[in-house]
Amino acid sequence: MKPFDPRLVKEVPATRVPVVVLGVLGGLSGVAAISGAFAIAALVVALVRGHSLTGPAVAVVVVFVIRGLLSLLTEQVASWAATRISGALRHDYLRRMLAAPADERPDAARLMTVSTHGASAVEPYVARYLPSLVA
Repeated sequence: MKPFDPRLVKEVPATRVPVVVLGVLGGLSGVAAISGAFAIAALVVALVRGHSLTGPAVAVVVVFVIRGLLSLLTEQVASWAATRISGALRHDYLRRMLAAPADERPDAARLMTVSTHGASAVEPYVARYLPSLVA
């Protein structure tokens, strides 16, 4: 099994936007991390050469603030994505089950279990693992 199944994006269209947004945020976080390395390097060089530390120190602070904001935004988008995707999975499952003939449907208890716990089981994957994988 692959870490990310492309069928999820194909069969559940509600997955596309969150995956793209998480990918963009992951890319921006990578750029911010590299910028942080450059800013810290500039601060060390200014310290060693005896130059003013104001500019490099401000750059380091700005980069850390940007990284923090991107991290916060990624967490919020991941939470939104988890809710959106599990809701879409639940909706698709219930739509298919209710469209099936009555004698082909699972019993009511199984239908409720799968539509609630089964669809909710994807939330930790989307909220925690998927952002790391996409980034």
